[in-house]
Amino acid sequence: MTYDLEHLGKTIKKERLRLNLSQKELGECLKVSNKQISVYEKSKAIPYFDTLCRMCEVFNCELGYLLGEKDYKSGTKLDTAISESLKLSPKAINTIRYITGEDSSCLFLGLESNEFSETLNALITTPTFITFIENLKNYKNSVSYYNSLFSDLISEIGEEDFQIAWKIFNSSIDYEHDPKIKTKDNIKNALVRIDEIINEQQYYDNSIKAVKYDLIKSFELLLNDFIT
Repeated sequence: MTYDLEHLGKTIKKERLRLNLSQKELGECLKVSNKQISVYEKSKAIPYFDTLCRMCEVFNCELGYLLGEKDYKSGTKLDTAISESLKLSPKAINTIRYITGEDSSCLFLGLESNEFSETLNALITTPTFITFIENLKNYKNSVSYYNSLFSDLISEIGEEDFQIAWKIFNSSIDYEHDPKIKTKDNIKNALVRIDEIINEQQYYDNSIKAVKYDLIKSFELLLNDFIT
């Protein structure tokens, strides 16, 4: 089977950075030099098999993941299957494993994994959990849209024009009748858009408050259901 050398190099670097390791530190773990790590990450050579196996131990993954096999794209074959079936990210899977795992690297050294597992299962199967998740999604979407209004405008007109328009908007200048501004269509249009966005945000303020209220109430119901 032919493996993608570039993919291997990028994966080694990604996993090293994920663990906050320098090339020298990773080299010490693998018993190779930091220069050799650099060679691997630049896709100039394939590590020997025993080095690949040590990488799997350090990165907590399977060999197929390093080599770019489709069934291992989320680290292990099991994690990939869980990720594709439940649409959970590898980070989410690792967080759940950290809470419920029995390994010493897990929460409370894994000594209370059964209790954490029972707690997590009880939480997810509580009848009001779904309502809480729906309200959480609605709140997230509302806030994201609210925050995106100005960022979208900046992307549209550019940072420089936005800053000029924003400074004028917050000054005492009557930009709607100022003859100098009337001749600058880009700034004039930016000022109009800023005014529209502020009006829209004011409308959304009440909407977000309502969604947040629903979220808080659903969380309170979730807690009541969970402990009864």
